[in-house]
Amino acid sequence: MSDRKQEILELAAELLLVKGFCGFSYQDLSDRLGITKASIHHHFASKEALGVAICDHFEAFYVETMKAAEEAGGGPKALIEAKLELGAQMAEMGDRCCPGGVLQAEYASLPEKMQARVDVLFHDHHEKLCAVLEAGRAQGQFQFEGEAADQAWYLLSTTQGVMLSARVHGRAVYDAVARQIRSNLYV
Repeated sequence: MSDRKQEILELAAELLLVKGFCGFSYQDLSDRLGITKASIHHHFASKEALGVAICDHFEAFYVETMKAAEEAGGGPKALIEAKLELGAQMAEMGDRCCPGGVLQAEYASLPEKMQARVDVLFHDHHEKLCAVLEAGRAQGQFQFEGEAADQAWYLLSTTQGVMLSARVHGRAVYDAVARQIRSNLYV
């Protein structure tokens, strides 16, 4: 990926976290980067194409983070801790929302190809979290009632919701909910 394309993608991802996908335009990118809109269109023919690339960007970051946690050892608990740490980092930024929260809040307004990409992202994220929860329960690291799939939805919804709350009320709110997640989940 060219430096310019990467620069456009990173700024668009930042604006998505602060303003939402529907809250920024190619003009915003053009103004901030000091380039023409035509230059942006050269790299991303449409805002929909840019949106799909943003989803890919966030997924790659998440996968890389989880892979590093897995390679560092500690098993399923380390993976949950890595997920909670990502949320803590978002909560610390204050003005940003979790990418998942933004994309789900704006889902009905997103272009069709972007909706399809968001669907795949959340399906994959949910499936991976189910596997982590099942492994953690089998290894005696986690305790929870019911199906891992239900627990995964609970964790995804809780962490995304508290990141929205932390945007308004501060990092302490995120930390309080993360403590409850740990208390309820860990043996």
